[in-house]
Amino acid sequence: MSQDIDDFGYHPTTEFQGNFIIFNEPDEISVLNRFFEHIREVKPSIFVTFNGDSFDWPFIETRAGILGINMYEQIGILIHFEFIIH
Repeated sequence: MSQDIDDFGYHPTTEFQGNFIIFNEPDEISVLNRFFEHIREVKPSIFVTFNGDSFDWPFIETRAGILGINMYEQIGILIHFEFIIH
């Protein structure tokens, strides 16, 4: 969020072409709203993550909650984690 960047392409080989469309947002709440808007738009049935269950989704849900956004109301996904400390 320090500066706007332009769309760009990453083409490591002719077989793998990647054109990235950039959304420059002014603040965190706008980034989260854009993310939720995209999920509502494409309606994915599968999310593929590396560390989604133990970090990504709980982090997104927590940050959204702190900013007054209910993730379940936005995209219909409810994450519930119970951490037990011994």
